[in-house]
Amino acid sequence: MRVSVSKVLKSNTVKEYNFPVSYVDPESVVHSFLVFSNDQFRQIVKQLFGQRFYNDWEPDTTETDAVDDFIASFDQWRTTRQETYARRMYALSLHYDPLENYHSNEIQSASNTHGERVEQSFDDRKDTRQDDSSVERTYTNFKEKTTDDSYVEHTNTNRKDVVKDDTQITRQYNNYQESMGIGQQTMTHNVSADDSQVFSPSSEDINGQRSDTKGISGSYTDSHSNANGVVTEYQGSTRDQNGYTNGLERTTSGSYKDTHCFTNGDVLTKSGKEIEAHSGTDTSGYSLERWGNIGTLTSQAMLASDLDFLKFDIVMTAIKEFIGQYTYMCGEAD
Repeated sequence: MRVSVSKVLKSNTVKEYNFPVSYVDPESVVHSFLVFSNDQFRQIVKQLFGQRFYNDWEPDTTETDAVDDFIASFDQWRTTRQETYARRMYALSLHYDPLENYHSNEIQSASNTHGERVEQSFDDRKDTRQDDSSVERTYTNFKEKTTDDSYVEHTNTNRKDVVKDDTQITRQYNNYQESMGIGQQTMTHNVSADDSQVFSPSSEDINGQRSDTKGISGSYTDSHSNANGVVTEYQGSTRDQNGYTNGLERTTSGSYKDTHCFTNGDVLTKSGKEIEAHSGTDTSGYSLERWGNIGTLTSQAMLASDLDFLKFDIVMTAIKEFIGQYTYMCGEAD
């Protein structure tokens, strides 16, 4: 049975031709929209598509059956297109800057609580260090010998040692007297033969005794007849030498060893118990927000795309989709 769309609308005024949809976003939030209302559908279809026909393609049905089939077709179309138009309605509901094609907000936070406990156990803990390392020095027929032939040479021109003394002693006397006594005096004269150096007495004189007294006053000086006192002069050169050949030398031979008197080298032994404990909380995080034009499109192109989007009439799109799929034009009209 074929029936016009305008007659379908007039035959059943109770049917509600509204198109509600719902969309669940990635955050599980439900968004509900109305693509078009009953009044919008009836008015637009009556004025723009009233002359189109609907056919239930049954040969023995009535007009009422065709109207009911039209309603069933609309309900079926609305059910199958609900998800698509829900996503479209959600996209149209979003608010955005037409010149901005990039906007991200990144937030990160972290917390780390120190509860770690590290325990190292040793039996009867103690730290003991032993070292039996040694340093051995080896020489052939070890001995130490030091020789020194260094010397100091003193040089003077035409060296000679001269000692001069012009010191003098002056003696002062007051009422000085000097006594001289002479007893018996014997004088012997000795001679020697021509062929001998041995003297023999030749004659002897004997004097009598006498006593004389002599008085002396004033002073006299003992002088060494020099000009500058005791003077020592050195000329020429002298050398103090140790009598060796090659200066100060030390010769070492043989061998000796420095040892720490242990058995197994440097050994560190640990025993007992050692505990490391950590506590506290570290908190870190940041917030990063970026937006704008990343440069893939010019601002003019983005604005032109937004204007095209504003021309999109989802009400007319949905109604035209249904009418175009389920109705048709015919040269005859009731």
